[in-house]
Amino acid sequence: MTDRKRYHLAWHELDQHAATEEELVYTLIPVTQGRFEGSLGFERFMANGQPVGPIGATTWQLASPRLRADTQGTPHHLEVKLIRRLVERASAAGHVLPEIIASTTPREWSRLPLSGEVRSRLLSLGGAFDKVVLRFKETT
Repeated sequence: MTDRKRYHLAWHELDQHAATEEELVYTLIPVTQGRFEGSLGFERFMANGQPVGPIGATTWQLASPRLRADTQGTPHHLEVKLIRRLVERASAAGHVLPEIIASTTPREWSRLPLSGEVRSRLLSLGGAFDKVVLRFKETT
């Protein structure tokens, strides 16, 4: 029986300044990865599932969509939406992704502090927030 690798989503420090959905890059961290010393290599993918190539990272260069304060034991709904949207975009673009699952506990490899503004922008670019269309009735 072959072991199938599963991954969690992360953002690398170098990719946190994405300004558009097309520039958004995710780093995939093996589910079994805990805290580590030094630098390890990880695979990266664009928001449409296109491989970008590996990148070296330390724990201080990686951020999880999950906050340490999030409820433990269940996947965070925004992380689930990010994964769902990434899989949809990859499928539409003809790219095949490995299995990506939402975390249920804080990740020990996630030590990069992100401001609320940066985290919100990355979540928004990734499709974690439902788009709301406001329509205003014109009055005369």
